[in-house]
Amino acid sequence: MNHTPKLVASNTLKETPWGKYAKATPLRGDALREIRKLKEKPGRIVTFGSPKLVQSLAEAGLVDLFHIWIHPTPRERQAILSQRKPAQPQAGGKEGVQERSRPA
Repeated sequence: MNHTPKLVASNTLKETPWGKYAKATPLRGDALREIRKLKEKPGRIVTFGSPKLVQSLAEAGLVDLFHIWIHPTPRERQAILSQRKPAQPQAGGKEGVQERSRPA
């Protein structure tokens, strides 16, 4: 991941260092417009964190697939698994949501 080109959507960061690796490229202004341009090029776009950005991307129809990782404590895991509610997309209305669970 360290050698993968990185983009940071921010209107406030002045620098985007990545340790001893190349700096991340800041996306300034309309991040959705910039992501649309990136999606026209070959390759994958992966987003980590930033629930606000991900929701905006989904609402704009720019998300093809969600991979969601949850790292609960053992107590939280038990509470989550006891509820077992099916996952439903909240934004973007994407069909085909699959729920998978792996043992801890």
